[in-house]
Amino acid sequence: MTSQHKRPGLWKRITNLPPWKLLLLSLAAGMVVLGPLLIGYVLISVVSNTAGTFYLGAFTGVHLDGDQAQWSQVDSTIQQEYQAAADHWQDGLDESQKEIVRSYQLDLPASVLLTLGKFIDGYQSPNQAQRAMDYYQLVKPQYTWVKAQGETIHKFWTTRTVCDENGCTTESYIATEITYFTVWELRKAEVWDGTFTSEWQTVTIGGFTDGVGTETITPQMVDGNMQYDWTRLYQAAAKYGFQKSDVDPLWFDAIFAMQYSQYEKGDMFAWLRDPKVAQWGPMFGVTGPIAPSGPPHKSGYLPNQEQVKSWVDQALQADDLPMSWEPYILDIVAHESGGDPYAYNPQGIDPMTGGPGNEHAEGIMQTLPSTFQEFAVPGHEDIWNPVDNLMAALRYIEVRYKVPWAINGIGNSLPYRGY
Repeated sequence: MTSQHKRPGLWKRITNLPPWKLLLLSLAAGMVVLGPLLIGYVLISVVSNTAGTFYLGAFTGVHLDGDQAQWSQVDSTIQQEYQAAADHWQDGLDESQKEIVRSYQLDLPASVLLTLGKFIDGYQSPNQAQRAMDYYQLVKPQYTWVKAQGETIHKFWTTRTVCDENGCTTESYIATEITYFTVWELRKAEVWDGTFTSEWQTVTIGGFTDGVGTETITPQMVDGNMQYDWTRLYQAAAKYGFQKSDVDPLWFDAIFAMQYSQYEKGDMFAWLRDPKVAQWGPMFGVTGPIAPSGPPHKSGYLPNQEQVKSWVDQALQADDLPMSWEPYILDIVAHESGGDPYAYNPQGIDPMTGGPGNEHAEGIMQTLPSTFQEFAVPGHEDIWNPVDNLMAALRYIEVRYKVPWAINGIGNSLPYRGY
C-alpha cells in the first residue's frame, strides 16, 4: 500500500518559490490587473488630448464633433463676454489706427483671456464679464501714438469770369485744392507677447501730369520690429499661483485652436504672427493651418541680387517683354521693396485717389491687391510669389506707361514717386 502525501497550499507554494520566480510572478500579476487600466488611460488620453487641447474643444469646435449641445449656450455666453473684454483695445482709436493695430496683430486675442479663465477658475465665476475685464487689465495692450499731419493736393482745370472796363470774359486756369488730414503714427506697442516698435517716413503718392492731378504727402510706416517676450503672460498667471510649466501647454494650444477656429469662420484677422503659436500648436493635435494662405511674414527677408535678377528675367520672358527693361525694373524693385517678396505696407491706400484707404501694397513690386487681380496672369495668381507679382506689375506698367523709363525717377532725373 503506497503512502499518500497532501500537496502544500497555494500560499505556501508561492512563499517557497525562489526570489527571482517571485519577482516574475509579481510582474505578471501586475500586468493582469493594471494592464487594462493602462490601456484605458492611453485611449482616454488620445481621445481627450490631456495635454490641453481638450479643454478648449467646446469653444473651438476643432476637437469636438459638435454633439455636445449642452455646452453650446454656456460656451457662446462666455466667449461673447471674453471677446467683448478683448475688444477694448479699440477704445479711443480711429479707423486708421485700428487698421494699423490689426495689420500687425497687436490687439489682444480673446483666446488669451479665455485661456486665463479656463486654468484659473474654470469659468466658475458668477460674473464672467467682470472676471474677463480683470484678466484684460493684466495683459491689456499699451500703445504709444505720435500725432502727425498729411496733405492731399488736387490740381485741376476750371474756369472763371474776369471782368474789366471792356466787359467780362471766361478764362481757363489750373485751380489748387489742399486738404489736410491727421495721421497717428504707432511708434510703440507693448502687447501680451512682446514689444513692437516702428519707423515712419514722409512719402509722396500720386503726382501731376501737365500741371494737373492729385498728390498726397503723408507719413507712412516703413519698418516694424516685434521682439517677442512672454513676461507679461507669465506674470499674469503668477498672480493666481500658476507657474510657467502650468501655463505653457494649455495657453499656447488654446491660442492656436482659437485662432484657427476664428479663421474657419471667416475672420481674416484671426491668425497670429507669433512664432510660438506655430511651434506649440501641432504638438497638441491641431493639424489645420493657423492662417489663410498668404504672406509667410518672413520679415526682413532679403534675397541676394542674383536671385532678384532671376525673378525679373523670368517675369520679362513670361510676359514677352524686352530684356532691355531689366535694369529699370530692378531699379523699381529697389525703390519699392528692396527685393523682399514678402514686403507689406501697413498703411492703407485708396487705389482711386492715392490717398489713405483700405488696400495695402504687397509683395516684391508693392502691388495693390485690386491692381494685381486685374493684371495677374492666369495660373500666376499668388501675390506673394515674386515672379507672379512681377508679371502682373510689368503688365500694368506696359499699359499705363508703355515703357518703365517713363516712370518718374526711373532712368531719368525726376524724383521717384512710385509707379
